Amino acid sequence: MAIKLNPELDSPYYTRGVAWIHLQEWDKAKADLNVAKNKGVDIIALFHNKYGDIAIFEQKTGIQLPTDIASMLIPSDV
Repeated sequence: MAIKLNPELDSPYYTRGVAWIHLQEWDKAKADLNVAKNKGVDIIALFHNKYGDIAIFEQKTGIQLPTDIASMLIPSDV
């Protein structure tokens, strides 16, 4: 809804991208995460603040992230 009302907002794309991850809609998740990232959202920090890291997310949710999406959410200094 927020995106429809104001497509210039940035963080709703991240939020919707994570929702798509939970639904295992990988293409939609990747698209929204890319939009959020391109709008300047620190998707890595947001993901890690909420979930800890990829392994913890996968363990808690039972969802195995595809490599391309996981790589978007890993800090570059790791």
